[in-house]
Amino acid sequence: SALNAGFIPSGFNGGRSTRNMLIAQLGLSVPESTLPLVAFSHTLLVHTLHGDVEHEAPNVLMALARHPGRWTAETAQLVALGMAAHGHHAQVRVLAVELFAAAIPARVDVATATQAFAACAPEVLLPRWATAFADAANLAPLPVISVLTHLLPSMDVKAKGLASLMQVLLDESLRHGQWLDHPPLRDWLSGFSGSTAASKLAKALQARQA
Repeated sequence: SALNAGFIPSGFNGGRSTRNMLIAQLGLSVPESTLPLVAFSHTLLVHTLHGDVEHEAPNVLMALARHPGRWTAETAQLVALGMAAHGHHAQVRVLAVELFAAAIPARVDVATATQAFAACAPEVLLPRWATAFADAANLAPLPVISVLTHLLPSMDVKAKGLASLMQVLLDESLRHGQWLDHPPLRDWLSGFSGSTAASKLAKALQARQA
């Protein structure tokens, strides 16, 4: 309060302030590991997928950006979830995109990041990811191309919205002159047939094979 700066106010807003302080503290208390922050915050990021009110979610990603500790696949899941946040959480998506661009591969390698995205894929709307990956490509195109190249083969060829991710990979590989030399992707692309948007994109991506 104005009379006592150290006093934690009661009520709903006070609870929010307490949680924000805990998030900040978890970002500092165990500097060698991000897992305490992840364990506390994972559910907050899951809620943003559905448009639930989660005022603390941006603070989670800001705390993660400042955290000096080692990243794991579970850490990267916070970024993956944030990149799929509901439109009501535009700030969360922006922060997640910026964190993706800054963290891969500086904080976590492509294989580990791909594992995180694959774990989250069944819970997210893929077109949201596509939008976020396209935004991230403006900051860090090669990590976007690498993660999508490794992520797509783990996904069901009939997954709803899959074509949107394939389109981002095609666009960015063409824009940056990157050949997609990854045998699992080649095998996965051969599993498409028919005249769907995804099948047409699969043919176009096959033409990008080195």
